[in-house]
Amino acid sequence: MQGWTPNGKEVVFQSSREGVPTKIVKFYTVGMNGGLPKAMVVPQVAFGEISEDGGYLAYTPITFWDPEWRNYRGGQPQPIWIVDLKTHELKQTPQPDRERHTDPVWHDGNVYFLSERDYANNIWSFNPKNNELKQITTHKDFDVKSLDACKDRIVYEQGGYLHLLDPKTGKAKQLTINVQGDFNWARRAGKMCLSTNYKMHPYRLPAKGPCLNIEAIFLPYQKKRAIGAILRSLPVPLIASLFGRPMVSKSPGSLMQAASINWS
Repeated sequence: MQGWTPNGKEVVFQSSREGVPTKIVKFYTVGMNGGLPKAMVVPQVAFGEISEDGGYLAYTPITFWDPEWRNYRGGQPQPIWIVDLKTHELKQTPQPDRERHTDPVWHDGNVYFLSERDYANNIWSFNPKNNELKQITTHKDFDVKSLDACKDRIVYEQGGYLHLLDPKTGKAKQLTINVQGDFNWARRAGKMCLSTNYKMHPYRLPAKGPCLNIEAIFLPYQKKRAIGAILRSLPVPLIASLFGRPMVSKSPGSLMQAASINWS
C-alpha cells in the first residue's frame, strides 16, 4: 500500500501483476467498498504519492537493490519523476551529481524528498510549477531515513529520533518519546520473588516468599542464568517446597520451568 487518493475514497497500492515477462511494478487504485483495481496511467512506478489536488504524481520508477549504500553515484540513482496526470507532461528534480532522490511526499503544492547531494541524506523541496529547488534540512552527522507529511507538518526520522518540521519556518523540533517496557527484562530495577501456594511441606516459605533485589537489566538469556543461580543457592528441601512437590531433578532448567516468578 502506498497511500490514498486525495478524496480519501480509494487505496493506492503497488503491484507487478502486469509485469510479464519482467517484474515491472506500477500503481493501482481500488475503492474502499471493493471492486476491481484500476491501473494508473504511469507505466512503471516503484514508490510515490499523488498531490493534494490530484493533478500530479511524484514517484521513483525503480527500487534499489541496496538502499543503504550511502552516497552511491552509479547507475541506479534516480531523480524524482513528477508527471501531470492530465497532460502527461513529465518533470524531474535536478540531479547535477547523479545523487539519489527518494521518498517523495507532497505538501502545499511542493514535493519534499530525500537527497544525498551534500553527501548526507537531507530533505529538499521542489516546486513543479516554477522549478524552485530548496534544501530544507542540513544534518551532517546522520542521514534522514524517511519522511511523511500531514496538513501542517512534516515528520522525519534522523539519528534514531523523530523530528517535526514546520514547512513555513523551516524549523524542526526533535520529539521526546518515552516508551515504558512491560517485559520483565526491560525494567531497570525490581524485586524478584519466589512464591508457593503449597502449605503442607515442613520447609514451606512465608506467604510472599523470599525476595531478592535485582539492580540490573536482564536480557532473556541473562534472566534465565540469574534465576538458575538463585535456585542453586537455595537448600534442596526449600526448593521442593517452592514447587509444591519433592525434588525430581537437580537441573536448573527443570527448576526454572517449575518456579513461579513474580516481579513487584
